[in-house]
Amino acid sequence: MYAFSEGLSYHQTRKELACNDGQVVSDRTVADWFRYCRETIAIYELENQRSQGKLGGPNKVVQIDESKFGKIKYNGGTHIEGHWVIGMIEDGNVDLRLEVCPDNERFADILVSLIKKTC
Repeated sequence: MYAFSEGLSYHQTRKELACNDGQVVSDRTVADWFRYCRETIAIYELENQRSQGKLGGPNKVVQIDESKFGKIKYNGGTHIEGHWVIGMIEDGNVDLRLEVCPDNERFADILVSLIKKTC
């Protein structure tokens, strides 16, 4: 967890955890722990978002944008495998909200329902 919080790479983490007797931690173990840390942070952030209430209100401006998070498949042009996420932040406030588009669809009715849920 220390290595994850310090932003160390898998390789740096394995070097940090190397024992004097020659035993090393596997990449898979490091990957599992890093995944656990990411999932724990995601759960915390989702619970924190729910407890904060809605963004916006009268005379408030909420900025909204969408992004696709994933990776490029090099053998298929510029197609990106991943998830569409809507980000919302109120001007003058650091409270950021993220919503994943269900079924990776961005139709107007879906986006409006996500925005109404958050704002």
